[in-house]
Amino acid sequence: MEDSKQRGVLVVDDEQDFRRVFCDFLRDRNYHVLEAEDGIRALEVYNDPDREIEIDLVITDFRMPRMGGETLIDKLRELHKYLPIIGVTGHQELSDQLKILKVGGFYFLEKPLPPWPIVERVVDTAIRLFCTEKEMREARAKELEIARLLRNYVQNPVEEMEGDIHFRGSIDLEIKVLSVDVQRPGGDLVEWFRPTPSELVFYLADAMGHDLVACFIACMNSMVTHRSHHGRRPSLSALVTGVDRAVNHLCTSGSLDSKRHFLTLFLGSVNLEFGELRYANAGHPDAFLFRPGRGVRRLGPTFRPIGLPFPGQASVRNEQLRPGDLLFLYTDGVFDVLSNGEPKPGMQHLESLVASLVNEPVDVIVREVENTLREHLARAGQSDFEDDTTLVAIKVL
Repeated sequence: MEDSKQRGVLVVDDEQDFRRVFCDFLRDRNYHVLEAEDGIRALEVYNDPDREIEIDLVITDFRMPRMGGETLIDKLRELHKYLPIIGVTGHQELSDQLKILKVGGFYFLEKPLPPWPIVERVVDTAIRLFCTEKEMREARAKELEIARLLRNYVQNPVEEMEGDIHFRGSIDLEIKVLSVDVQRPGGDLVEWFRPTPSELVFYLADAMGHDLVACFIACMNSMVTHRSHHGRRPSLSALVTGVDRAVNHLCTSGSLDSKRHFLTLFLGSVNLEFGELRYANAGHPDAFLFRPGRGVRRLGPTFRPIGLPFPGQASVRNEQLRPGDLLFLYTDGVFDVLSNGEPKPGMQHLESLVASLVNEPVDVIVREVENTLREHLARAGQSDFEDDTTLVAIKVL
């Protein structure tokens, strides 16, 4: 290998002569070679805390006393998901060869071994692919850490945003948020702020994906939205257009990213003095506006998703709010839990669930929806959410 770093190879075989010949061959090619006579000893070598060099490849016989190659490969896979393993078998049976691949072997070699140049190419390829994959995983981890930092920097902790929003002499709003974090930082962002004493502006955004670009898109939305409240304040439709223009600059129209990365956004403004809600829905799942005694209205899209390279004109709609009204927002992670990702049945299920809770305080509503989602996860054999999921309940008092 051209890499200057010496690579470690663990050779496992109960035949001492074969093991010696194979190890000498590898040492002549500047590999650091470790040996084991069976699977049990191989695990001891692999788990040795005093081992001085990383093991980049395991070459193991398949049939050995005490612990064979099938069990060894299975246990090594538990310790290291990506470690390349080459199985060696002296039997010409296809079942042995298939077992090596089935339990996670990278490749298999038959005894007697093929010419040494072929063996060298197999070993070299296995290690090269392992090193390349390792570098990609390390780069991915760094990207995710940057994305996590960006997300935490842009969005205030939910606990700091929750509480009652008051305007004396008119309506009060009570707000509750549930934001489920998954291991991979996603694109869900929810924020609100008071540009004037009589106005509340809020948004729930969901950037598609779980990578650095998704977090950049979510951050771009946040920065444009906040910047718009310095100096001359644009209308909601102009603000949506501004976010769309910014995201399009990030994902150049016509590129692969322009269709793979986009943002759905529900942007609203409540006039607390007159009880008026103005909103723009850019491709986001329908919000629910529950009105006690008057049913429910779905606040559907008024514009395409942000950043998609298609024409369209952002528009804004109005709704009059009255005491007891409940506005319920959510991201599409809910559909993954309730209906295996299908929006229509998931939306119907969620609407019925929230409708049965509409008279409860917002913290009870959000908690009961979360409990229902977790019950669905448990029935499906899942321990937690796979996609980031956000719930927002806003009630007029």
